[in-house]
Amino acid sequence: MDSPTGQEEVRYADGRRSVIDYTSSTAVRLSTVTRVILNGTVTEGRGKGQSARRTVMTLATRVPAADCLLPAPVNHAAGGVQLDVGPA
Repeated sequence: MDSPTGQEEVRYADGRRSVIDYTSSTAVRLSTVTRVILNGTVTEGRGKGQSARRTVMTLATRVPAADCLLPAPVNHAAGGVQLDVGPA
């Protein structure tokens, strides 16, 4: 997997928002489980200047055995996402 980077806008229920710039990442795929961690900094809004980490875990529901050896994308998967923002 490439080293994904990018930007995310988080909107809160009270109408406030944060913008996070992700500058580094790691990805690990083992069989049908993929974990991606994006690391960055809040650049605007709530939490400006704090570090941010987005963790995505997926479990593919149907993957042929040989596919786990290829860097192919997972097209459909169950999983979870977590965003942690805290002091830099």
